[in-house]
Amino acid sequence: MTGSALRVWLAVIVLGVASFTMVTTEFAPIGLLSQIAFDLGQDQAAVGLAVTLYAWIGAASGLLSAVLLQRCPRKPLLVVLMLVLSATNLAAMHSHSLEALMLARAVGAVVHGFFWAMAAAIAAQIAPLDRMGVATAIVFGGISMATVIGVPLVNLIGQTSGWRTAFGVIGAVGLFASGLMAGLLPQIQAGSPTGWRALAAVLRRRDLRRIYAVTAFMAAANFAAYTFIEPFLGQIPDVPPVMIGVMLFGFGGAGFLGNVLTGFLIDRFMKSVITWGLLALSGALVGLGWFGPQLEISLVVALLVI
Repeated sequence: MTGSALRVWLAVIVLGVASFTMVTTEFAPIGLLSQIAFDLGQDQAAVGLAVTLYAWIGAASGLLSAVLLQRCPRKPLLVVLMLVLSATNLAAMHSHSLEALMLARAVGAVVHGFFWAMAAAIAAQIAPLDRMGVATAIVFGGISMATVIGVPLVNLIGQTSGWRTAFGVIGAVGLFASGLMAGLLPQIQAGSPTGWRALAAVLRRRDLRRIYAVTAFMAAANFAAYTFIEPFLGQIPDVPPVMIGVMLFGFGGAGFLGNVLTGFLIDRFMKSVITWGLLALSGALVGLGWFGPQLEISLVVALLVI
């Protein structure tokens, strides 16, 4: 591999690290919910809004980025976005009220949406033409790594050093990633601007609106439950705190395996994969709700369905 080719793939890997940091930031409160609620004197449902608010703002900012950011040069934009994300994690670390935490999370969500709207496309743009799929897979692999490693690791850091330290560590990783991007990403010109009319035309398409609706309901159901999985698991009798991190790791690993299997099956059996996936998700949520955390069998059920 030549020096220039090595630099290209290092740049793609750095984008993967940045995506890992972004998604770990998004899901961090999930592994720390009980600690944050206790420390801030809030109930867990209120703190759960730190995940919900982040998700909806991130989705909206990602949609608007095609109109608002197309004229911006890509490299400095990505570096600045990562620096701002790090600052929001450090702000969350020093938050002493729910309102301050929510403000930090809201700013981070805007940055998150902007980043995801362009990260995979930039990876495909800088990679060789015959390796664009590999490049985008590396970037999206940051999502899987965040759920497999990021959330359980954040939970373990929180157990040993507190939730504030966990946010500080994520902020430090973001600073590291921004430095790597500044040194390794090539200069990338801004794309062609997308107007409001083009965005409205997409939203007016009935077929796409149906897809948006299904995706929104599925994601809402999944993450409404996932947000509160840490306090739920903590109520299961005789479960040591370290086991919660292990089960969160199992959840992330199952999600990664599901992504791999879907990649093999989706082209040939798209409708069946989506239908059975939704039914399985519904069954898992009903199973957790039916057995509840107080029954002895609930640990086995939790391991099976998460």
